[in-house]
Amino acid sequence: MGLSVIELLQVNEEKTQKRGLYLTKLLSILEEMDDLKSEELSKNIIDIIRLLDGKS
Repeated sequence: MGLSVIELLQVNEEKTQKRGLYLTKLLSILEEMDDLKSEELSKNIIDIIRLLDGKS
């Protein structure tokens, strides 16, 4: 049998918390970097965010 609604909500909450932690870490790394205007860097950032958001 599948997961109950409560179990699905718990799994979703865990994923949301992990995503928030990863995005917070990513932001802190970006704040430490000087060259944020790089087109390649921008593309990589977008790719990472899409991956974390499950839209790869």
